[in-house]
Amino acid sequence: MTASTPPISKRTIRLAPYILALLCFLLPFVEVSCQGQKLASLSGFQLAMGTTVDVPDPISGQAKSQRLNDEPGIAWAFWLTVCALVLALSSFKKMKLWAALGGAGAFVSMLVAKSHMDKEILTQGGGLVSISCTFGFILACLLQIVGAVISGIQSRQPEEEE
Repeated sequence: MTASTPPISKRTIRLAPYILALLCFLLPFVEVSCQGQKLASLSGFQLAMGTTVDVPDPISGQAKSQRLNDEPGIAWAFWLTVCALVLALSSFKKMKLWAALGGAGAFVSMLVAKSHMDKEILTQGGGLVSISCTFGFILACLLQIVGAVISGIQSRQPEEEE
């Protein structure tokens, strides 16, 4: 006799991308480098909430602590993902649609934040400093889109027991 595994519920499928996207905020989101030398790697949570980083002084070689303010676009993306997750818990069609809009809004917010960070680095770094997105940022964006699509599709289906 073999034990059969129960089918995965629609709710679980709807929640998974948002949960995984929130976990991605713990991963490195961006790397800041100067002339190819890595200066800092920041997680999504650090970008969303602000942090203090040790930046090496190119002349003396000693590290200086520097306070980085939160990046509003990343903070918005984080909170929109949290809202999408909470809304995705519901089995009501309208809440699923709002979850889809939250996921899409989080994705757009991430893109706006990336554009803003690029512009800030260009103006403040004088072209010497660059910023690149890492695996956590890209994966969070993809998962937010997947969550939005799944929630949107499920909002169009008839309500049934989940």
